[in-house]
Amino acid sequence: MSTHYINIVLRVNSFSGVLGQAAAILMQSGLNYARHQLKDESGTSHKILTLETEGNTIPNDILQQKLPEINGVIEVVSITSKPKEDSKLMRRHGALNDEEEQLIDTIIDVWPAILTPLQAYEDSCPRKEREAKVTRIGVYVGIRQAIHHPLLKDTDSIYHALHTVVVPALKKIAECEVEGDELKTTVSIFSRRFTNSMDLLFSQENDKCYFLIGFIEGILSQASKLPSTYVTEPKCRAIGDQYCLFKVNIG
Repeated sequence: MSTHYINIVLRVNSFSGVLGQAAAILMQSGLNYARHQLKDESGTSHKILTLETEGNTIPNDILQQKLPEINGVIEVVSITSKPKEDSKLMRRHGALNDEEEQLIDTIIDVWPAILTPLQAYEDSCPRKEREAKVTRIGVYVGIRQAIHHPLLKDTDSIYHALHTVVVPALKKIAECEVEGDELKTTVSIFSRRFTNSMDLLFSQENDKCYFLIGFIEGILSQASKLPSTYVTEPKCRAIGDQYCLFKVNIG
């Protein structure tokens, strides 16, 4: 099953014969051609050809090499991909709204300096909605971070995915250890800070690491050989534990 929508944009000076040759290259690269769009490029005599495809991997190097060899193709303008929405993931977390899309773009752009925009968003959420909203942001940032990761293609082990993909992704924002299907952090920017001991006692500032829960889940969702997973946090420094523990569950 294809896991990504992949759009290839070409600048061409002739459309005749280009589509058939391009479709053949896409097929040889493991992509499924779906449709195309052709429009005039403003201010030039060239045209812009967009090829809409689906696939499990994004063979950028092959496409960048082969497509310009087609007679009539001037250059490959861009190759972009977007994960196909996993139905179970969507049922669990829901779709993004415009504000959330913008926040995710900001987080990706400023990574790893994400605490300020993320904290502002978290503080703006009503408490009863905070867990769902912040976790959803983490899920989609995790998906974006994992989309091109070569090690996720063949991994069939949760431990391997955590150790080789999740831990390096979090290197600059959390100190992590992996034990089986669990990830432990002792230092993390995601643990809520206590104003004083009374906040902890009366649960006034005890949110868990919702973003990180979602982030791990989002990355693992892109490992096509893994079963569907969800992440829980049975221990968290924000509620008085010595470390944060993230458990990967099958289901």
